[in-house]
Amino acid sequence: MDKGGRVAYIFLIMGLLLVTGSSFALYFFGNEKFAYTVISYCIFGGGFGLLGDGIGRLNAARLEKKDPERMRLYNIEKNDERNIYIDEKARAKAFTLSQYLFSAVLVVLAIMKVELRALLLVLAADLLVLAYSLYIRLKLYKEM
Repeated sequence: MDKGGRVAYIFLIMGLLLVTGSSFALYFFGNEKFAYTVISYCIFGGGFGLLGDGIGRLNAARLEKKDPERMRLYNIEKNDERNIYIDEKARAKAFTLSQYLFSAVLVVLAIMKVELRALLLVLAADLLVLAYSLYIRLKLYKEM
């Protein structure tokens, strides 16, 4: 088994363990404290993410063994400069849209008089995205 197949099985097993463990925690400790419930749901979501990633990697490995020529053509298509440019342009447009959406959600939540902690959480997420964008931009300016 190659390295990709091993990683896929590791992700699959870790995802199953996290999903079952968090399900048991939600069942047994769901009424205890709110923090336990939130942590269990976060672990549950992460487990399903790992589970889906493992299944996708296993499927890709199976297709690569079944039809290597098709996977070679797929990799060429994926690494084509035109497709990379289109992908980056789409991400940039989506980022711009997300900034407008974050601002609109903040205004709507403020008008609805939502609790201050929720507003600050959305604001912190928006500022984190902007700070990361600035970091990447500065890093790319130094490289180019």
